[in-house]
Amino acid sequence: MVWTSLFHLYTSSFNLLSLHFFFHRDSQRIRLQGWQVSLISLFLLLEMLGSSLFPLVISGVLNLILSFSTTYLMGRIYGYSKTSSLFWACIFQEASIFIESSLAFLLFQVWGLPPIQTLPSVFLYTSLLIGLGFLLVFSLRKFVLVKLPDIELRRMTRLKILLIPIISSLAIFLDLLGRLYPQLQTRFQSSYLLFLLLIGITSVLLYQDLLSEIKKQEEANIGRIRAEHQVGILEEQYQRQESIRALHHDWKNQLLVLHALLAEQQYQEAIDQLEGHMDWLDHAGRQYSTDPVLNFLLQQKADEASQHGASLEISISLQPYRALDPQITAVILGNLLDNALHALETLSPQQDKWIRCDIRVEQNRLSIHTSNPYNPAKPAKSGQGLGIPNIEAVVQSYHGLYQGRGDGQLYQSHILLPITNTNPAVW
Repeated sequence: MVWTSLFHLYTSSFNLLSLHFFFHRDSQRIRLQGWQVSLISLFLLLEMLGSSLFPLVISGVLNLILSFSTTYLMGRIYGYSKTSSLFWACIFQEASIFIESSLAFLLFQVWGLPPIQTLPSVFLYTSLLIGLGFLLVFSLRKFVLVKLPDIELRRMTRLKILLIPIISSLAIFLDLLGRLYPQLQTRFQSSYLLFLLLIGITSVLLYQDLLSEIKKQEEANIGRIRAEHQVGILEEQYQRQESIRALHHDWKNQLLVLHALLAEQQYQEAIDQLEGHMDWLDHAGRQYSTDPVLNFLLQQKADEASQHGASLEISISLQPYRALDPQITAVILGNLLDNALHALETLSPQQDKWIRCDIRVEQNRLSIHTSNPYNPAKPAKSGQGLGIPNIEAVVQSYHGLYQGRGDGQLYQSHILLPITNTNPAVW
């Protein structure tokens, strides 16, 4: 009787350490209250006395109840909600019954070891249970607990989550009880099918509830992102108004300088002053998008096209978003426009040189389309088209589509990228 009580104290102590490891949070400091220490000590004492004073079945049921209560209490001590504590208490009881019955079946039925009678064999069996239990706790802590989403579930959803481990624990316990007492097994056989049916129905209903909760969470996140985008657009409009005010102030100074030059009859200097200021206004006033990185790239490519006697026509509509992923701007758009500029070099001086670029968001997809004339009779120069593999790699990383083809003397590139929360193409 004494050795049995000591072994229960041995296992209970390690179980408390495992529960502390599982429920404890790194930034959390727990100060146990007196009644909590007293209640845990009472549970340990009752478990030790029950294993010595009561028959095997009664002591087993008592140990399950006390272990369940201890796990629930530890969860509450470490700040978990009632539902979470109840859920993990059910999970641990189900796991403990499963591990104990599986280990006993493996040792005595599969390997044919003799029944446990000596103290060393009892200690070895108990230590194996403790080791397997801690391995389970470590796995749940490492791979499950830290990845659970922090969302508020409805009461019925929480109830369905709890039903699965509760029914599973009851089924495993009745199966173990039937193995210990074969005369009871016939009474429990019909209940196993009912347990499986209840678990299946609960799992389907729980799956539907969780899908609904996840959809609501995604809609809330999308609404938050759109609100942030709207704030960004308003900030961009405010910055534009400030730029217009600065241009207005600078224009007044330019007029004063121009007036002075005209008064001194320095007409050529006045013309140069006007042309320089008009060029500066033309460059500073080109605002293709609210995305500053994209805007800068398009300004540079427009200047390059102008130097080659070509025009760059831009059409952009990113609403409700305000910016492209910089990787798309640099790799995809940069290479597409570079290839188009190189293609214009194959044309004769008499041919019209132009590039059209259309960037828009439609049907939850980002569409990028470019077109330009080219001469299919002239082969590409060395180094041209090297960016196409990079474009294809980026498009593939977004699970998108890329198509580039020439039709007569017109070359077109079309890219479609889905807009997702995990890897957004637009911000």
